[in-house]
Amino acid sequence: MTGRQLSNYRKEKKRTQLETAHALGVSQTYLSLLEAGKRPLTENLVRKAVRFFELAPTKIPVDLQLP
Repeated sequence: MTGRQLSNYRKEKKRTQLETAHALGVSQTYLSLLEAGKRPLTENLVRKAVRFFELAPTKIPVDLQLP
């Protein structure tokens, strides 16, 4: 998942950066950096985002598939 995809999912689900940041356990400022591609999304953040946005598991990159 890229920062752009994260931003798109957030907007599709009509979530604010603050709500999303809280759900992911990061600050709003850090979420902004993630969405801008200035920080990499960790495996843990990708998994949290998939759960928070209720995305299909297929949205997780192959190397991060949940067990």
